[in-house]
Amino acid sequence: EKTMNTHLHILEAYTNLYHVWPNSILKKQQEALINLFLNKFINDDSHLNLFFTNTWENKSSVISYGHDIECAWLLTEAAEAIKNKDLISKTRDVAISISEKFISEAIDIDGGIINERNSKSGIVDVEKHWWQHAEALVGLMNAYTISNDDKFIEPIFDVWEFIKKKLIDHIDGEW
Repeated sequence: EKTMNTHLHILEAYTNLYHVWPNSILKKQQEALINLFLNKFINDDSHLNLFFTNTWENKSSVISYGHDIECAWLLTEAAEAIKNKDLISKTRDVAISISEKFISEAIDIDGGIINERNSKSGIVDVEKHWWQHAEALVGLMNAYTISNDDKFIEPIFDVWEFIKKKLIDHIDGEW
């Protein structure tokens, strides 16, 4: 009944709307949405809970690595847009934590991004979709910008090498 991905794209839309229409009601809604991510969607393992009942009971054990890293940078951007210092601090901490977990679990030996893992069954979906790689570049660069920690640099280049080798169509110019 409730999905993280729907809320993530509402967060993204609100952020962009706020850039062109800094309305006080919109700001309050954005603050509420950011807090929803901090309190419901992001779990103690620095992953996102994806699906919920209407009463916020978590219904999923799937970890979507692309959504994790996408959320890390979108959440930071959302807090920065509304200039809420407390939320900026919290979202930056969360972005670093998610990015660290992402590096340790989501980047395959070839630099590609693993699609999903079921935390209950342990089954890993090793398919590699284009969009996750784009989100990884932005999310890891965001983590580096926030922290100035070099541990985020090498993974950026590993993902970029995978993109160049496996995703870019060098003849027709599309991913």
